[in-house]
Amino acid sequence: MVASRWDVLEIPSQDELEVKALTMEWQQAVLTATHEDKRRIDEVVGLFVYAGEVQAAGKQYHGQGSIKRYLTDLLLREDNVHVSFGELTVNKAQVDFPLRLTSDQRTLDLDLELHFEGPQVKSMLVHTRKELEAASQVSDLGASPNGPKWETDDGRVVQKIWQETDCFAIGNTFLLEKNGNHHRPLHHHYRSERLGSLW
Repeated sequence: MVASRWDVLEIPSQDELEVKALTMEWQQAVLTATHEDKRRIDEVVGLFVYAGEVQAAGKQYHGQGSIKRYLTDLLLREDNVHVSFGELTVNKAQVDFPLRLTSDQRTLDLDLELHFEGPQVKSMLVHTRKELEAASQVSDLGASPNGPKWETDDGRVVQKIWQETDCFAIGNTFLLEKNGNHHRPLHHHYRSERLGSLW
């Protein structure tokens, strides 16, 4: 039997075509809210089910109110925000695609995973590109004697951890240097005690 072109080509199902169209509608709503009118972020939120969920940076946002706060912080707080999307990958009711956000403050590369329930988004998983490359692991920077021993980056905040003995010893200026204060007494006692107690 000779295989026809229908046996060779994989034709997306109607469901996948519908999900792709819904995703493009969601993307257009994001572009409208970020580039034209911030008030229209409500249209993006309205494309989630009422009890929808977003997971990002180790946190969970449940319900449309919480999702709106997350999307507002992500998309609308900074100056001259520009958003662009990469190619869609559709698998039944799941869609994956990259998002790049640039502003006067930062450039952020994300991978989004949307799960649909009917015509609305049931859940969205947000991964930063660095998260994926590092497999969510803390990098060991101990090879540098003057640099931090560990560093983590969740796409929003970079945390650096030094290993320093005798933080409170007389003459040790480590805490003053890391707080950017060489001339005034250190008043952040709580932070100092936490740093000192690590070692």
